[in-house]
Amino acid sequence: MTIYQEEAYAYTMRALIALDGSRSSKRALEFFIRRPEFASSEIILFRSVPPILNLTVESAYEKLLEHEAFNSIKNNLEELAAELEAKGFRVKAIIKFGDPRSTILETAAEEKTDLIVMGTKGLSGISRLLIGSVAQFIVANSSVPVLVVPDRD
Repeated sequence: MTIYQEEAYAYTMRALIALDGSRSSKRALEFFIRRPEFASSEIILFRSVPPILNLTVESAYEKLLEHEAFNSIKNNLEELAAELEAKGFRVKAIIKFGDPRSTILETAAEEKTDLIVMGTKGLSGISRLLIGSVAQFIVANSSVPVLVVPDRD
């Protein structure tokens, strides 16, 4: 009798974690990193920064606000990336200016991700109709699976 031993197939999942500074996006990240099946994943921390002000207005104060907001977001992502690297994850941080709906999908494609992870605030009724749901849009338009983690206690 001949016994064949299958070689282990080493595959590293690339997951884009869409962050927006909310509790729901932090919970989505926490959910992801606690799951043993994602332990060897490469994490792409992604933050989309919508334009603060109309870009046709060019004042020094408005540019300063944009610069300060960007630096704050950049510092937060760098700290988060360092924490995750200390836990053994491979991490890349990306910030893009623009609408979250388009920048999440564009970045997922550019980075050849296998999964998009995001939180949802659980809006319903009129709020969802008026504000819209980024998560709903991503699920409907993504070419890769989307893990949506609800913000519930």
